Amino acid sequence: MTLFSELANRKLGTPKGLKDFIYYETDYQTNVRGRPRYVDCIELYKGKLLLRTFAYHNVKKSTLYDDIEYQEVCRRLQAEKQVLLCNIENSMYCGRSVYYGGSGWCNDHNQGFVYTASNKSWYFGEYKMYDEQEIIDMLNIHYCQWFTAKKSEFLQMTFFDYICAYLDEPKIEYLVKADLIQFVHVYKRLNFKAKSLDKIFKINNYWTKYITKLEYTDLLLIRNKNHKINTYDDLIKVRKIMYMESNKSEKKYTRRYARPCMLDFISKLDRQTLVDYEDYLRMCDESGIEITNSVVCSQKWKEEHDRLAELAMIKNDKKTYLKTFNAYKELLKYVFSENDLVIVPCEKVSELETESNELNHCVKTYAKRYMKRETNIMFIRNIKNVTRPYVTLEFVGKKVIQCRCSNNKKPNDNVVDFVNNWCKNFKLKSCFN
Repeated sequence: MTLFSELANRKLGTPKGLKDFIYYETDYQTNVRGRPRYVDCIELYKGKLLLRTFAYHNVKKSTLYDDIEYQEVCRRLQAEKQVLLCNIENSMYCGRSVYYGGSGWCNDHNQGFVYTASNKSWYFGEYKMYDEQEIIDMLNIHYCQWFTAKKSEFLQMTFFDYICAYLDEPKIEYLVKADLIQFVHVYKRLNFKAKSLDKIFKINNYWTKYITKLEYTDLLLIRNKNHKINTYDDLIKVRKIMYMESNKSEKKYTRRYARPCMLDFISKLDRQTLVDYEDYLRMCDESGIEITNSVVCSQKWKEEHDRLAELAMIKNDKKTYLKTFNAYKELLKYVFSENDLVIVPCEKVSELETESNELNHCVKTYAKRYMKRETNIMFIRNIKNVTRPYVTLEFVGKKVIQCRCSNNKKPNDNVVDFVNNWCKNFKLKSCFN
């Protein structure tokens, strides 16, 4: 049995003075709403640092000392990626719910079972029943640089996580001293065995003079050969592409192959054309074409886009052509009609080809993505002729990506209003707003 699993079933004594702390040092006497509040305590458990979180509330809106009710709900153990939870759960509608009155940790309450969870979502941070300096003194880590680090706006760690990190790798103090606090939370991805900055950060020596201006995401961009980043100005340009205001899933390939020469090129494209450009990069990637600067910034990318789309369809055999999409039945819930228009999901691959041929666009190349449920395809039809292609719509998640009529043109105002009303009805985000 590991120490972590042992801790999951171990009842520990209540930290001395917890009830007094709740009464005198928190908002207990003024918080009459009764919602859960949290107190963090730190102690040693068999040589490992342990963070314990207790929830408390006012019983029947009472502020009397004897009416204090508290419950241990979370444990974090040094060097463990998971946390232990008990008597607490997330509710979709009510936020976190705490179940009081159990016999202690791991009680018999039907909601009191112990289970592990990701450590990212279970930080409470309301009240701390510990003194940071006392913890540092107890562990004899006076050079950990915590008090310097906590002053920085770039620190992305709690006291507990920082101290655990320092115990694991004391050299993080050098990051703090060198004003490189932004890298402390990713210390495991650095090479502290190396002696020079370029080797520590796994980058070319050129970048060491800019190291204080960089973040870890910048290091990933620099290391990625797809991006062709050679100078700091190049990095700035790629940053702008990577963090363009958009849904990340919309620009998967644009982001993957972002490079300096691309910025000026794509800045001239409107949002709808950029969707086609993303599609062009996707087909280049799937076709095994080497993504060079000339490919990325080709002035004839639209022609190449259509050529690749045609090739993709040629590869489809008869079975694929006749295949019924699994998504069809699920998407039927989005059927909607208003005035003389109706919107319905695509049922078969053959419908995509008909749609492409009639409207002269490339939706037929979306078959593979539609099959994999990476995207959703809907057809807007005139009620008087529901079999005739009119307008094609793509949406992912809760967002409409594009809506095109013949020759990839924007549909008329009636269709735009229809799409906006459809989105409003199903709580989707329209591409026209």
